[in-house]
This record gives sequence, C-alpha cells and structure tokens, in this order.
Amino acid sequence: MANARQTLLLISAILSLSLPAHADDAAAAEALFNAGKQLLADGQTDPACDKFAESQRLDPSAGTLLNLADCRTKQGRTASAWADFLSAARLAKTQGRQAMREEAMRRAAELKPQLAYLIVRVAAPVDGQRVTRDAASLRRPAWGTRLPVDPGDTIVEASAPGYQTFTKRITVHPGPGEQTIEIPALQKSPIATSAPPKRTETKRPPRPKTDREATRDEPSGPGPWPWVLTGVGAVSVGIGTFFGLSALSSYDDATTACPSLRDCEAGAIDARDRAGTQATIANLTVGVGLVAVVAGVVWWATGTPSSSHAWRVSRGFTW
Repeated sequence: MANARQTLLLISAILSLSLPAHADDAAAAEALFNAGKQLLADGQTDPACDKFAESQRLDPSAGTLLNLADCRTKQGRTASAWADFLSAARLAKTQGRQAMREEAMRRAAELKPQLAYLIVRVAAPVDGQRVTRDAASLRRPAWGTRLPVDPGDTIVEASAPGYQTFTKRITVHPGPGEQTIEIPALQKSPIATSAPPKRTETKRPPRPKTDREATRDEPSGPGPWPWVLTGVGAVSVGIGTFFGLSALSSYDDATTACPSLRDCEAGAIDARDRAGTQATIANLTVGVGLVAVVAGVVWWATGTPSSSHAWRVSRGFTW
C-alpha cells in the first residue's frame, strides 16, 4: 500500500506540471506569431521568419505555416517557401480550412516556376557510400533526381569506408534554372597499419547458485509496476480529457468569432487550428491511457508471468 500511495502522489505531481506546460507553449506561440507579424511589417524579414518558425514548433498551425512560407519567400528561400505552402495546404485540408488550403495551393503554384534545382550524380557508387548536402543526408533514391533547393552556397560531400572523402562547394543561382554536381569515382584511402590480433579469453563456466541465492532471486509478486502502469494510464486519460475540453472551448471561440470560413481574423483562424490539434492529442492520449489502465489491472490481478530467475534477468529487474 505504501508503494501505491507513493505512485499516486507521483502521478498527481506529473499531472499538475504537464498541463500548464502545454498552455505555456500555446501562449508563447501566440506571442511569437504576433511578434513575427510586427517584425515583417517593419521590414525585418530574417528575425520575423525566426519568430514564425518557433511559433510553429511550439503550436503547429496552418495559419502560422502560411505566414512562415510568405516570410521565406521574401527571404529568397524559394524552395523552403514552396514546401511550406504545400505543407500549409495539407494541414488546412485536415482541419477543414478550405479557403486557407486554396490560398496556400495558389501561392505554391505561383512560386513553382521560380524554383532553382540541383542534380547530384554519382558516377561509380561503392558499398557503403554516403552523400550529404550541407550535412543533410542525400539518400540513393535522390541521386540523379532534379531537386528544388534554396539559392546560395551549398556543400556536397561523398564518403565511404576505406575511401577518401570528395567535397564540392557550389553557388546555386536564383531560379528558374538547374545545376548539376558530378561526383567522380571515390579514391581508395592509403592502406592503414594493420592492427594486432585481438586476444581471446576463455570464459569460465558460471558458478552454480546455492539454494539461498536461488531462493533470494525468486520474484515474490508483480511489485509496484502494475500500479505504475495503471497510474501512467490514468495520467494519459486525464491529459486527453483536458485537451478534449480545450478543443471544444477553442472551437466554440472560433465559431463565435467567425461562423464562416472566409474573411476571418487571425485570432479566429488560429483558434480553429488549435482546436483541431487539441482534438487529435485528446484522441491519442485517451486511447493510450485506457489501454495502459486495463493492462495494469490485468497484471496486478494475475501476478507475474513467470517465477523463474530468467524472467527477471531478461527484463533487467533486480529487486
């Protein structure tokens, strides 16, 4: 019973800390979004884009993503802006924001003819060859493919075990247009000094356990873990309930502020976007929580699956 009380106290502490944290994130995202709008209006494009990006990370929203794409267009980052417009369109579609989806698709279509493309060709691939562009992995299916990229300097590297690394820096010019990088056959590295042979050690057979040791290793019951699992499930249900109520509240606020989907202010759009995100989180956390609660109760009622020492060792339990 002592373990159970401690577990319930821990669950209460986690629940009290986790819910305000999400509310703080949403509030911070709103503040960052407003700051980004002001910076963009003042002509400070780079810091404005940073504000929008951080707001999107804290509380994803189709409206924020649309503003981020517009900001990156002004930066000249055409490929990133094009991708963000398409992502905003997909997110708006899932949230039933048809007008916003159409606007994002229109902006993406306008930007597409201005894109710059880069093609990376590998002349003679070897086993284990890896290609990166600006430290980001460029996997084999992308080799030889016309890929949209942001204008500016970019570095392409190719490497493989036992071969010298190939490095190429180029400047991607603003589109429309395309450039190609040819990666030649990699040159083998100089033969390294052979390492001395490893010593092999003969392992001694394990000492048989005494009766006292074997008895001590036997599990006496399921321990506190069923309570922990049940508690975690209860926390998940509580969090899901909170997000469900928050989603209803956000949706009511959005509907009150803007009953239609057209000519809405930014606050109403973001309230509806948050409602969709909160509803998704609620569905997931409540489902996971119910499964965890049922599993914990079944475990507590039936006891441990096995009383052998091997069962403990395979799960890393030592009590």
